[in-house]
Amino acid sequence: MVEQIKTGTMKAVEVRDKLKVVCSTKSEKPIKHFLSGGSLDDAVKSAKSLGGDHNGLQKLRRFRLWLAEADRKQDIKNAPEKIRDEMLYELRLTKTHTEKLLKLYK
Repeated sequence: MVEQIKTGTMKAVEVRDKLKVVCSTKSEKPIKHFLSGGSLDDAVKSAKSLGGDHNGLQKLRRFRLWLAEADRKQDIKNAPEKIRDEMLYELRLTKTHTEKLLKLYK
């Protein structure tokens, strides 16, 4: 890949963008395929089939992981009262919207 970048066959920006997709899937399959000698394009196709380029999925996953971090409870507990009230309000709204979305797919 480095040789292809040096010769101009492939641009570094293209590699970076494709690797973002490959590395953003929950599955290790695309990255393992690439690291074992498979083509970057094949790894990207595999990653896309697993949701690696789906913006909504990525945002939800990052939000879920952020919420699950251990210090979230402390963030709320230690926040000034006004901020804590606003945080709880936002969490309740998030719960309401999440429940509505889940009902669409039951």
